Amino acid sequence: MPQPETADINSISIIIPVYNEAGQIIPLLESLRQAIAALPQPPELIISDGGSTDSTVQLAQRQLEQWQLPWRIISQARGRGQQLAAAAQQAQGCILIFLHADSRISSQYFHDMLAAVGQGAQWGCGRLRFDCGSLSLRLIAYFSHLRVRCQSLVFGDQTMFCRRSFYQQVGGFAPMFFMEDYQFSERAAQLAKPVELQAPVITSARRYRQHGVWHTNWQIQKNKARYRSGRYSLEELAKLYED
Repeated sequence: MPQPETADINSISIIIPVYNEAGQIIPLLESLRQAIAALPQPPELIISDGGSTDSTVQLAQRQLEQWQLPWRIISQARGRGQQLAAAAQQAQGCILIFLHADSRISSQYFHDMLAAVGQGAQWGCGRLRFDCGSLSLRLIAYFSHLRVRCQSLVFGDQTMFCRRSFYQQVGGFAPMFFMEDYQFSERAAQLAKPVELQAPVITSARRYRQHGVWHTNWQIQKNKARYRSGRYSLEELAKLYED
């Protein structure tokens, strides 16, 4: 059963879904360790592993054992939506932050987020930037900004945050392999408009580098159209996404 929400907005749970992120997990945790240093109180950290077959879990555990904050690593069947949902169900914080393994946030993110929540924000995200400054990726990041502003759609690589009470009111993440952020945003936007922080979220362009910027963006848009059409089951969408 969900725990009752504390009134202290400084009580934060950071949730990180991972799957075979051995190359990313140490840089992520080191970056996060620096970012949370200025927080009024240590956050709770939950890593939700989707059955990694590499050393992700072992590396994360070794690193976190050196930290002076509450943390746990949970195991869940692979699928980002269900990994996030399982971790959120166990989270104790008043504020939930959903951080992808290939994204980086700074202390400014926490400062801006706490200020926004203190002013009544129910949910929101950081402002997307890629770790590559090409014009095409800057355009994609800009359109992500417009998507939040005009459509109230927040994607996971923008590092979503929300009050835990609001997350529960919306109904949480659906157990989807992907598009869980899109679906959550659709439901959340019916209750409150998201706040986009000025703080940047630096996200890896590795997928774009691997498959090409416009090819990757076309695949993303095509998958969104498939989801919106309602003609595909979650299993079919997951297979098309992996293909």
